[in-house]
Amino acid sequence: MADDAAGVLQALGIPAAHVAGFSGGSTISQELALRHPQLVRSLVLQGTWPTPDTYLLRWGHRVRWLAETAPTGRAFLEMFFLDAIVDHGMSARLPQATAPTLVLDSWLAGWRDVILRSDLVRSVAELIPGARFELLEGEAHQPFQEIPEEWNARVAAFWREVE
Repeated sequence: MADDAAGVLQALGIPAAHVAGFSGGSTISQELALRHPQLVRSLVLQGTWPTPDTYLLRWGHRVRWLAETAPTGRAFLEMFFLDAIVDHGMSARLPQATAPTLVLDSWLAGWRDVILRSDLVRSVAELIPGARFELLEGEAHQPFQEIPEEWNARVAAFWREVE
């Protein structure tokens, strides 16, 4: 999928882009930044992880089981890229990332995202040289939908700073 994203950028004649990825899209964004660093001006990662831990693996396998037993597997699977989530392992490669990176985590009234927990999110920022880690308060899982003004402001400020 990262190679497909690179192909789209190249086909459109975009020499380098600011890339933002959420959840499974954040893993694709990580791979894009490592496979095609010349195409990535900066990276914003929300709801991310470097390598699934036991909890995330079990969640992914459970979701896969639900997809296999759902009445229409195709419809369910189109919502998730399960193999990309479960097979994603970037901990050893993330220190090679060169794009300026902002990693965002969630916080809502003492509760954080229970699937993409803070230890996983923070570890991405710790693995990427020079990455910035920030906490978004007032959102639980999808800040671009739950607090879009705050999310957009943080991302836009980061992109202006990178420029």
